[in-house]
Amino acid sequence: MNMHNAPPGKTPFASADSMTGALSAGIAANMLAAVGDVAFIISPEGAILDIAVSDGDLAKHGFANWVGSALIDTVTVESRVKIDDMLTEATKPGGAPRWRQVNHIASGGDVAVRYLMMALGAEGPLIAIGRDMRATAALQQRLLQSQQSIERDYIRLRQAETRYRVLFDVVSEPVLIVDADDRRISEANPAAYRLLDVDAGELIGAPIQTIVAPEHRDDLVAYLGA
Repeated sequence: MNMHNAPPGKTPFASADSMTGALSAGIAANMLAAVGDVAFIISPEGAILDIAVSDGDLAKHGFANWVGSALIDTVTVESRVKIDDMLTEATKPGGAPRWRQVNHIASGGDVAVRYLMMALGAEGPLIAIGRDMRATAALQQRLLQSQQSIERDYIRLRQAETRYRVLFDVVSEPVLIVDADDRRISEANPAAYRLLDVDAGELIGAPIQTIVAPEHRDDLVAYLGA
């Protein structure tokens, strides 16, 4: 039997120091910018020093015009605490960066972007690599709307079933629900039990022809078949 070890959650470079000096500043900057739809170079205090926008739609929303602004001033009130947390985590020695989603205040409406922020060296600036989450947010919204629609349909179905059950139980005429395939009784209302003078529940599962005299059973089966 072949044995397969489960892969670890994270696998860092084994010899990251060997790449020191191998990449020029321009190549490193292009690589970092290509990782996401937008990338910010930020001072430890949170001021935007430089911006690379690879998503043209984000450029139309004014992202490229934020150089010199404080990153925290570009987001909604609800997202400001996330910016503070990201700056704290990125500047903390040994801190592990993690993705956080914020909403930017942009021309044309709020823009959801998911960021990974990390320090570029011990005393250097920070970089925040962002991915546009609007498509995902729109998909989540459609999923939520679909779930809400299903829940509304389910409630309407339950209400209709309740009304049917009430009418089925209180109607004075005998009613039998019969399975078309095996011609067995699946439901019977109280009036049917009174008419046939049997105990409640006794009709469920019984062949429909058993409710009539033997000499009339063939006629009943033929009637049902028609």
